[in-house]
Amino acid sequence: MAADTLKSVKNPLINFAITELSKPASNHIYHLMKSEMGSLRHSVLVSLLSASLEECPPTKNHDQSSENIVEDQTHANVFKKGEITYESILNGQDSLFKHHFRLDRRTVLSLVQVLGKRLRYGNKSVSPSVPLEEKLLMTCWMLGNTSSYREASKIFKVSKAVVHHIFHHICNELALLAEKYIRWPTQEECATITDSFENQFGFPGVVGVIGSCSIRVREPPGNSGNDINGIVLQAVCDDKMLLLDVYTGYPGDTTPAKVLPKSPLYDRLASKNDPLIEPHKHILGNSNYPQLATLLTPYNEDGNQTHSEQELKFNRLHKMACSLIDDSFEILKKRFRRLEYIDVTRVNVANKVIVAACVLHNFAILQGDYYSPLMESPGEVSGSGDIVSCAAHKRNAIAKFLGQSLVPGGLKIYSARTQRIFPQHGAVHIDDRDSCFHDRPHALLVISLYSGRAQHRPCIRAKGY
Repeated sequence: MAADTLKSVKNPLINFAITELSKPASNHIYHLMKSEMGSLRHSVLVSLLSASLEECPPTKNHDQSSENIVEDQTHANVFKKGEITYESILNGQDSLFKHHFRLDRRTVLSLVQVLGKRLRYGNKSVSPSVPLEEKLLMTCWMLGNTSSYREASKIFKVSKAVVHHIFHHICNELALLAEKYIRWPTQEECATITDSFENQFGFPGVVGVIGSCSIRVREPPGNSGNDINGIVLQAVCDDKMLLLDVYTGYPGDTTPAKVLPKSPLYDRLASKNDPLIEPHKHILGNSNYPQLATLLTPYNEDGNQTHSEQELKFNRLHKMACSLIDDSFEILKKRFRRLEYIDVTRVNVANKVIVAACVLHNFAILQGDYYSPLMESPGEVSGSGDIVSCAAHKRNAIAKFLGQSLVPGGLKIYSARTQRIFPQHGAVHIDDRDSCFHDRPHALLVISLYSGRAQHRPCIRAKGY
């Protein structure tokens, strides 16, 4: 049944794809498509064909692609009890390597070179008999899993004490690299970021988005039980989900409105003498944050207050842009699952583990090593009257701009990779030498992409509004 259905839709889909790909191209849409799935002609054709599978009843033969079945069987062979070792992972497929160590081989080699300049091999306390690459991979394995030191000691064939020491030593060294790999962008970089945010979300002047999450830690001895056993991680990310600023250490139940003013970031955001951001630029945060000229929050939609269409559009685009920081936290925690629960009681030790994971997150992105989770109280802080007034004026001006810039007949693109919606403004037609995607206002096109797991296929949706 499924085979007959596929056969009946294959030719129409391919003809449709060829027709669309032969029309004048939108360079902007092309580059968006390229970032999603390579955007070569055969990729588009395969994606269109896979869309038909959404309509087919699942069968035993279509639960997974043949490539995924082979890969899963290979992983299963290695996962047999008693067989998983450091050597078997190291000599296995690249997908198995990344599954366990959370980084590509190329990223690991680059990181070994960076760390090699810092570590002192002559110090007995850092286990000089263990090669640096193995130390790093041991740390990556511990960060990427929630397993115990005992399990790691069996895989790497060293004692639990050695695993414990190496893990915390490498985490400490990685945390020391935060100044280099977690930094605020230059003015030139800010200009590129703001352009990207405006292209993706239609929101001008955005340098980054701020948010926070709680990371669970072990309950300290003698704890009364009244405190939430967690640590807050506050972070700002850019359009690529690079972390521009991180701050951690407060108890997990502390609200964002209390954490931000205690962080070094707040002083620079509110400073008039040494501003972190140019006057016409800003970061975005949800309603839990204070309203500043450099930190824009949404209009309050609670209660009976009515808002103009411009203000509602501001809030919609603001929410879409702010989803980036939530995506960043999700990827960070899924990639480094140790952040689901850090089995330590000392806050300073937990902080180093958290910052080390943040450094690896950024380092991987800078290396082009991406990871998808699919692979497996407001008002507590108030600024001065002048600051709040300036911020409100700035927010209103942007809301007015957004109301004018959102024209009918544009496109909304739903990103399969980041699971976000990108509003496009108007129609653009620029020829491209390799591949294209034609803008058809008011048309609906659904292209389904393989995510690596047949039971969940995200898709790109282009829809006129």
